Amino acid sequence: ELPRDTNGIEVLTVLGIGHDKTAYKGVETTTEFTLGPAILTDNFYLDIHSVSYRFRPKEDVLVKVFGEQDELPSEEDIPAGFDIKSGESFDVGFLAEKKFGNFSAGFQLASDVTGTYNGYELDLFGSYNIKKNNISQLGVSSGVRYRDKKKSNYLFGVDESEANSSLNAYTADDEWTPFISAVYSRQFTKNLGFIASASISSLSKT
Repeated sequence: ELPRDTNGIEVLTVLGIGHDKTAYKGVETTTEFTLGPAILTDNFYLDIHSVSYRFRPKEDVLVKVFGEQDELPSEEDIPAGFDIKSGESFDVGFLAEKKFGNFSAGFQLASDVTGTYNGYELDLFGSYNIKKNNISQLGVSSGVRYRDKKKSNYLFGVDESEANSSLNAYTADDEWTPFISAVYSRQFTKNLGFIASASISSLSKT
């Protein structure tokens, strides 16, 4: 969410850098640059990886429906010798959030619609947000994330066909895991803004 209101339709150029310290065995930790177009209105957002629409049934309630590319590593990030799966699915879901001043609480539910793994993920979270003069914004969230067995196995399981001497076959179970995330955004000029985000989650040992 930008720290300023958006009137009309805006076409953006998104330039970014991402660093991923991976939880996948056999996948390299990567730092990647991205460049691409995006379309933004007051309630709608679209880029090459995601699309979302939000609305407010009440002033202190936010509802958002969205679709986004899955979380699996791309083929080029998988080292030679590890024949493991890369990202193929697209998840669709919705988010509901209620504000209590600077605090908010809500949930997000997303499920695969491509038939790739047919699982789902649920987040329960609380957030604290600071907005200053419609120029800068900082939000910190923490909560718990539930992945059903199909989603967990899709992300972290290792099929017999993918196993080798360095990577054993493994079937993941459903799990509850904690997470914490932060997003900072600042609008420098009408045409230039900055957004930074970070997220940490913990995986179960089983």
